[in-house]
Amino acid sequence: MGRDEQDILEFLKQFDTFVSRKEITKRVGGKSRFRKNPNWARPILDRLVVEGVLEANEHDHYRLKGDSHRKDRPQKKKNIYTFGDRIYDLDDDKPFATITEAIRKR
Repeated sequence: MGRDEQDILEFLKQFDTFVSRKEITKRVGGKSRFRKNPNWARPILDRLVVEGVLEANEHDHYRLKGDSHRKDRPQKKKNIYTFGDRIYDLDDDKPFATITEAIRKR
């Protein structure tokens, strides 16, 4: 696997959604490379799709296939807050009123 392929895969690991070919070409190769040849990544992306590493949609957007990109992603941060000598582990799904109520009770 070449350097461009590795760079493209590293870039796509940041996203769970499809990313346009234009965006991949700009971000991975840089603006100057994009200006010289805006289609430089197309053969690489097509080859990665054929190899089964990437998947493409009908709008020429790409993402990593399957769960391979999610393994390296960091876990969601827990919301741990300290107030004085007390530590609270709060859930973002709870309404704000419930959170402040929990803090007041302790």
